[in-house]
Amino acid sequence: MSGNFFKITDVNAYPSRRGDTLYSFLLDNKIKVSAIYPDEKWQSSGKSNRSIIYELNRYWKKSGNTLLNATGNYIVASLKKTEYGTQLEYVTSVDLVGDFAHLLNKNKGRAFVTPLPIYDFLKERNYHINNDDSISLQKSYSNVRVRPLVSGSSNSVCYPKIEGNEFCSIENISKIYQQFYAHLRGKGSSPHLAPDGDWMHTLNTIQIVKQVRRCRQSYKATHSGDIDEWFDEVVLSIGDKLTNEQKTFLDKHSNLDK
Repeated sequence: MSGNFFKITDVNAYPSRRGDTLYSFLLDNKIKVSAIYPDEKWQSSGKSNRSIIYELNRYWKKSGNTLLNATGNYIVASLKKTEYGTQLEYVTSVDLVGDFAHLLNKNKGRAFVTPLPIYDFLKERNYHINNDDSISLQKSYSNVRVRPLVSGSSNSVCYPKIEGNEFCSIENISKIYQQFYAHLRGKGSSPHLAPDGDWMHTLNTIQIVKQVRRCRQSYKATHSGDIDEWFDEVVLSIGDKLTNEQKTFLDKHSNLDK
């Protein structure tokens, strides 16, 4: 099932019948995955590798065209049974811990969503679960928390723990959206034609987004340049400072809840 993670406990390289270098992984000391070929082309024939798994290819290139150093990593992958044995079907990460650390450093404490099942990984390692079902990270990221994106999902959302109503937080972003943005929407300048410029606000887990519809129709024989798409503009993200009006609303709302 997609989203499972396994420890790569052993890696072997071996030649195919045509001389291409294949790899096998031993996962969790019990599952052998074979016939792994990470290159885009078969070196023996020059033909494209139609079964390429791009995350494997990325890791292989980053590691100097080898997978041998993946031993000890946690791989996020789905497996499939074939007539040739167990094989990789899809790979999200060849180094779950390293890729998550990269995201933390890249986002510098800002909220982000990731398909990496880091919440399940930490939970399996008996990290303390807070009252709101989140898990607090440690050391330099002790202010960052992780929780499932939605219940039952392997995707994770990471966000800073924010106290009070000075800043947008995972606890207050929905209230801010409902009070200040949910009703804001409008029509473009040509309401009777293609709705170019129509706009509305939406809420995702970590952001309030203004969506604007862009339409273009050429009225020519070819429509290759035509578009009808919604484009996103981030209005407010977790960690952003709130306006005085928004803070006052939250303060009042908090007092009413007491």
